[in-house]
Amino acid sequence: MPYNSLEEFVQVLDRNGELKRISYPVKAELEITEIADRVMKRGGPALLFENVVGKQIPVLINAFGSEKRMALALGVGDLEEIAREYSGKIDIVKLNVDENPEVTRRYGILNIPTLGVFQNGQVVKELVGARSKSALLNELAEFI
Repeated sequence: MPYNSLEEFVQVLDRNGELKRISYPVKAELEITEIADRVMKRGGPALLFENVVGKQIPVLINAFGSEKRMALALGVGDLEEIAREYSGKIDIVKLNVDENPEVTRRYGILNIPTLGVFQNGQVVKELVGARSKSALLNELAEFI
């Protein structure tokens, strides 16, 4: 990420209206999951549970769950920016894992964001986790 810490990224999400802070006490077992599931299914914001019962640290959910939040994480205007810059050299294809569970299982995608680099129909490189634009391009240099 183009940020020095996750806390800094959380502040960016907050400033951009992409974060909902939940200060009410919630239980980590089932309660957070139920709230997050309902919010994510409606395309809602990232959630920061600030008062998790019996826990010392907050819980951040769905931080990369929209194109806007992914663009913020990469430090680009939009996700198509890299595709436009490297048009003809690479194709960038997005996949909604919720709408394509069979693809998610086939490729063993457990975390988002996950970037798979394909050559001749085979995954030749997999990148898991957010990266800054420059770090991502550095990792993809051999392919572009």
